[in-house]
Amino acid sequence: MTHSSMPKRRTLRRIIAVIVGLLTLAAALIAGILAPYFLPVRVATVYLLTLLALVSFGAIAWLGMILCAALWRTKNPARLATLTSSALTLGFFGALYLLVLRPTPLHFTEVKPAEGAHYWHLPTGSAIAYQEFPNL
Repeated sequence: MTHSSMPKRRTLRRIIAVIVGLLTLAAALIAGILAPYFLPVRVATVYLLTLLALVSFGAIAWLGMILCAALWRTKNPARLATLTSSALTLGFFGALYLLVLRPTPLHFTEVKPAEGAHYWHLPTGSAIAYQEFPNL
């Protein structure tokens, strides 16, 4: 191995590291998006589905970043992977909140009572609407 081939190998290794990192981030994004669609069979709460989406995204992103850092040959791959995947997971949570979880104002149309409707007022403060029809 010659001295001139070292920078080429390092450059090739870093290009491969970037490609591996991007592919695993795409896999993490797909897992984070699809987890809430496949898991409602077992889990029905929005908070738990959100947590599962974040954990699946974060775990796959961390594994991808640790592999990317190892290919890049950094001094401390675990630290780089933890910092990078934490920042990406925080960004994923921000996007998830803004696009899906953020409460939006609801604008309901005014419901007009039916013609001839009567109301039965319950002691709890509720009212039940009913309508009487003649026997045919």
